[in-house]
Amino acid sequence: MHTEGPLRGAASLVLFATVAAVMLAVLGSTDSGLAYPFAICMIAASACFGLAAPALIAQSRSSGELALNDTLTQVASRAYFIECAERELAEAHGQGLPIYR
Repeated sequence: MHTEGPLRGAASLVLFATVAAVMLAVLGSTDSGLAYPFAICMIAASACFGLAAPALIAQSRSSGELALNDTLTQVASRAYFIECAERELAEAHGQGLPIYR
């Protein structure tokens, strides 16, 4: 997974806020009582997601690492073994190497 860095996230948030404000002004919706609260809610939601995404990605990575190894013995799990075996078999097949059964 890939996520934006903090600087890029802040820059995109500023760009979004600017575009929203300009669109409200151009469309003449500045008199509406709901236009600015809606824009502010959208900006806040974008900021919340931008701040939460890196934490969720880190949590997902640590959960994935826990699934690969037993926490007590640090022995690889069966699922990890099968994943590695499938990858190695595919690589051997791709290189034309014989597989002994």
